[in-house]
Amino acid sequence: DMIVLTSAGGARALVELTPAGELTRLQRTALVVISERVCTAAQRAGFTGTVLVAPGASDLILFQTLLKWRSSK
Repeated sequence: DMIVLTSAGGARALVELTPAGELTRLQRTALVVISERVCTAAQRAGFTGTVLVAPGASDLILFQTLLKWRSSK
């Protein structure tokens, strides 16, 4: 599983909306983010899984980053 985050607020919102019993699972999920700023926000929100910082924010670049991650598994 992987989550794509395009904003720092998205990381906080996911944590706030997730039931307590599922929070650890959520925070261990791998992430693709669009910037170092979003990466830092995710880490501050407690995300501990793999975080890939995409080299851009376009749909194509995010998709390519996901494919690259998946092929490495």
